[in-house]
Amino acid sequence: TVRGGAIYNNQAVDGGAAVYSSLFDLLIESNTVTHLGGGTLYGDLSNCTVRANVAGQRGGGVFSPTLVVNSRIMENECLGNGGGAFLNYGVVCNTLFKDNVAGTNGGGVHGYYGAELRNCTLVDNEASVQGGGAFIEGNNNRVYNTIFWSNAAPSIANLGGSFAVSNSCSPDGLTN
Repeated sequence: TVRGGAIYNNQAVDGGAAVYSSLFDLLIESNTVTHLGGGTLYGDLSNCTVRANVAGQRGGGVFSPTLVVNSRIMENECLGNGGGAFLNYGVVCNTLFKDNVAGTNGGGVHGYYGAELRNCTLVDNEASVQGGGAFIEGNNNRVYNTIFWSNAAPSIANLGGSFAVSNSCSPDGLTN
Protein backbone atom coordinates (compact mmCIF):
# COMPACT_ATOMS: atom_id res chain seq x y z
CA THR A 1 0.00 0.00 0.00
CA VAL A 2 1.25 3.46 -0.95
CA ARG A 3 -0.38 6.68 0.31
CA GLY A 4 0.37 10.20 -0.87
CA GLY A 5 3.17 11.59 -2.98
CA ALA A 6 4.25 10.94 -6.54
CA ILE A 7 5.75 8.10 -8.57
CA TYR A 8 7.25 9.32 -11.82
CA ASN A 9 9.83 8.86 -14.60
CA ASN A 10 10.28 5.10 -14.25
CA GLN A 11 10.96 2.59 -17.03
CA ALA A 12 10.05 -1.10 -16.92
CA VAL A 13 8.85 -4.06 -18.94
CA ASP A 14 5.45 -4.04 -17.12
CA GLY A 15 3.92 -1.76 -14.45
CA GLY A 16 5.89 1.48 -14.72
CA ALA A 17 5.06 2.82 -11.24
CA ALA A 18 3.56 -0.12 -9.34
CA VAL A 19 2.56 -3.79 -9.63
CA TYR A 20 -0.18 -5.47 -7.50
CA SER A 21 -0.44 -2.43 -5.23
CA SER A 22 -3.13 -0.46 -3.42
CA LEU A 23 -2.50 3.18 -4.28
CA PHE A 24 -4.14 6.17 -2.55
CA ASP A 25 -3.83 9.93 -3.17
CA LEU A 26 -0.93 9.64 -5.62
CA LEU A 27 0.33 11.30 -8.76
CA ILE A 28 1.54 8.58 -11.16
CA GLU A 29 3.24 10.37 -14.03
CA SER A 30 5.58 9.94 -17.01
CA ASN A 31 6.33 6.23 -16.59
CA THR A 32 7.10 4.06 -19.63
CA VAL A 33 6.80 0.31 -20.21
CA THR A 34 7.43 -1.92 -23.21
CA HIS A 35 4.40 -4.15 -22.55
CA LEU A 36 1.55 -3.67 -20.02
CA GLY A 37 0.47 -0.86 -17.67
CA GLY A 38 2.45 2.33 -18.28
CA GLY A 39 1.40 3.63 -14.87
CA THR A 40 0.24 0.56 -12.93
CA LEU A 41 -0.24 -3.19 -13.39
CA TYR A 42 -3.11 -4.79 -11.41
CA GLY A 43 -4.04 -3.50 -7.94
CA ASP A 44 -6.41 -0.74 -6.80
CA LEU A 45 -6.39 3.06 -7.13
CA SER A 46 -8.27 5.64 -5.08
CA ASN A 47 -8.08 9.39 -5.57
CA CYS A 48 -5.08 9.11 -7.89
CA THR A 49 -4.02 11.07 -10.96
CA VAL A 50 -2.49 8.85 -13.63
CA ARG A 51 -0.98 11.13 -16.28
CA ALA A 52 1.37 11.01 -19.28
CA ASN A 53 2.34 7.34 -19.00
CA VAL A 54 3.14 5.16 -22.04
CA ALA A 55 2.72 1.42 -22.71
CA GLY A 56 3.85 -0.52 -25.75
CA GLN A 57 1.01 -3.08 -25.78
CA ARG A 58 -1.96 -2.49 -23.42
CA GLY A 59 -3.04 0.01 -20.79
CA GLY A 60 -1.16 3.27 -21.26
CA GLY A 61 -2.26 4.49 -17.83
CA VAL A 62 -3.37 1.33 -16.02
CA PHE A 63 -3.59 -2.35 -16.90
CA SER A 64 -6.23 -4.62 -15.38
CA PRO A 65 -6.89 -2.87 -12.07
CA THR A 66 -9.35 -4.52 -9.69
CA LEU A 67 -10.87 -1.22 -8.61
CA VAL A 68 -10.37 2.44 -9.58
CA VAL A 69 -12.32 5.07 -7.58
CA ASN A 70 -12.41 8.89 -7.69
CA SER A 71 -9.40 9.15 -9.98
CA ARG A 72 -8.23 11.04 -13.05
CA ILE A 73 -6.64 9.12 -15.94
CA MET A 74 -5.31 11.65 -18.44
CA GLU A 75 -2.88 12.12 -21.32
CA ASN A 76 -1.71 8.49 -21.38
CA GLU A 77 -0.76 6.62 -24.53
CA CYS A 78 -0.70 3.02 -25.62
CA LEU A 79 0.52 1.69 -28.95
CA GLY A 80 -2.05 -1.13 -28.68
CA ASN A 81 -5.39 -1.26 -26.82
CA GLY A 82 -6.50 1.00 -23.96
CA GLY A 83 -4.85 4.41 -24.03
CA GLY A 84 -6.10 5.28 -20.54
CA ALA A 85 -6.90 1.82 -19.18
CA PHE A 86 -7.16 -1.81 -20.17
CA LEU A 87 -9.79 -3.47 -17.95
CA ASN A 88 -10.24 -7.19 -17.44
CA TYR A 89 -12.78 -7.93 -14.67
CA GLY A 90 -12.19 -4.47 -13.22
CA VAL A 91 -14.57 -1.83 -11.85
CA VAL A 92 -14.05 1.90 -12.36
CA CYS A 93 -16.22 4.42 -10.45
CA ASN A 94 -16.37 8.22 -10.44
CA THR A 95 -13.32 8.55 -12.66
CA LEU A 96 -12.41 10.96 -15.46
CA PHE A 97 -10.69 9.67 -18.62
CA LYS A 98 -9.40 12.60 -20.68
CA ASP A 99 -6.98 13.07 -23.59
CA ASN A 100 -5.79 9.45 -23.72
CA VAL A 101 -4.68 7.88 -27.02
CA ALA A 102 -4.70 4.24 -28.22
CA GLY A 103 -2.90 2.95 -31.31
CA THR A 104 -5.75 0.50 -31.94
CA ASN A 105 -8.97 0.26 -29.83
CA GLY A 106 -10.29 2.06 -26.75
CA GLY A 107 -8.71 5.49 -26.50
CA GLY A 108 -10.04 6.03 -22.98
CA VAL A 109 -10.78 2.43 -22.00
CA HIS A 110 -10.47 -0.97 -23.60
CA GLY A 111 -12.65 -3.38 -21.63
CA TYR A 112 -12.36 -7.12 -21.88
CA TYR A 113 -14.67 -9.54 -20.02
CA GLY A 114 -16.30 -8.32 -16.84
CA ALA A 115 -15.34 -4.65 -17.22
CA GLU A 116 -17.59 -2.14 -15.45
CA LEU A 117 -17.76 1.65 -15.74
CA ARG A 118 -19.93 3.51 -13.17
CA ASN A 119 -20.42 7.27 -12.96
CA CYS A 120 -17.43 8.00 -15.21
CA THR A 121 -16.75 10.70 -17.79
CA LEU A 122 -14.78 9.91 -20.94
CA VAL A 123 -13.90 13.04 -22.93
CA ASP A 124 -11.44 13.95 -25.71
CA ASN A 125 -9.91 10.46 -25.98
CA GLU A 126 -8.77 9.03 -29.32
CA ALA A 127 -8.28 5.60 -30.89
CA SER A 128 -6.72 4.87 -34.29
CA VAL A 129 -9.22 2.09 -35.09
CA GLN A 130 -12.42 2.09 -32.99
CA GLY A 131 -13.87 3.16 -29.66
CA GLY A 132 -12.34 6.60 -29.11
CA GLY A 133 -14.02 6.79 -25.70
CA ALA A 134 -14.20 3.08 -24.99
CA PHE A 135 -14.27 -0.23 -26.79
CA ILE A 136 -15.54 -3.13 -24.71
CA GLU A 137 -15.57 -6.76 -25.84
CA GLY A 138 -16.34 -10.15 -24.33
CA ASN A 139 -19.05 -11.02 -21.80
CA ASN A 140 -20.48 -9.51 -18.60
CA ASN A 141 -19.49 -5.91 -19.34
CA ARG A 142 -21.55 -3.06 -17.86
CA VAL A 143 -21.72 0.71 -18.34
CA TYR A 144 -23.84 2.75 -15.89
CA ASN A 145 -24.46 6.48 -15.61
CA THR A 146 -21.43 7.34 -17.74
CA ILE A 147 -20.89 10.28 -20.10
CA PHE A 148 -19.03 9.94 -23.42
CA TRP A 149 -18.19 13.26 -25.07
CA SER A 150 -16.00 14.47 -27.93
CA ASN A 151 -14.02 11.25 -28.35
CA ALA A 152 -12.60 10.33 -31.77
CA ALA A 153 -11.93 7.22 -33.87
CA PRO A 154 -12.41 6.27 -37.53
CA SER A 155 -15.03 3.73 -36.41
CA ILE A 156 -17.24 4.18 -33.31
CA ALA A 157 -16.19 7.53 -31.85
CA ASN A 158 -17.55 7.23 -28.30
CA LEU A 159 -18.52 3.73 -27.10
CA GLY A 160 -18.76 0.44 -28.93
CA GLY A 161 -18.57 -3.29 -28.43
CA SER A 162 -20.46 -5.77 -26.27
CA PHE A 163 -21.94 -4.44 -23.04
CA ALA A 164 -25.07 -3.72 -21.03
CA VAL A 165 -25.66 0.02 -20.76
CA SER A 166 -28.04 2.12 -18.66
CA ASN A 167 -28.42 5.81 -17.83
CA SER A 168 -25.44 6.77 -19.98
CA CYS A 169 -25.19 9.34 -22.76
CA SER A 170 -23.29 10.45 -25.81
CA PRO A 171 -24.13 13.14 -28.39
CA ASP A 172 -23.93 10.61 -31.24
CA GLY A 173 -25.36 7.53 -29.49
CA LEU A 174 -23.79 4.38 -28.07
CA THR A 175 -23.05 1.48 -30.44
CA ASN A 176 -23.66 -1.99 -29.08
